[in-house]
Amino acid sequence: MTKIDSIHKVIERYDTRVNDMQKQIDSLVSINDSQNQQNERLNNELTDLTDLHQLEMSTLKTDLRKLEEKLLYNLNEYWAEIIERLDKLDTR
Repeated sequence: MTKIDSIHKVIERYDTRVNDMQKQIDSLVSINDSQNQQNERLNNELTDLTDLHQLEMSTLKTDLRKLEEKLLYNLNEYWAEIIERLDKLDTR
């Protein structure tokens, strides 16, 4: 085996290693791209869920405020009726 043959074999081995490494790099880039897409989808989903949660909380607060107003109104009506009945008892 001549020195040139030896050099050619070394070059072939390096070419093979470079090709293998390029395949690994391509695979990693593909995996990274896939992860980036998944992260973007999850981020969008999280944003949508956060918006929905805020809307639901706002609706709940509004519903609670309306319920509180209704309960206070009913309570005032109830107390007014009790006072009216007590006044009627006093006047008898």
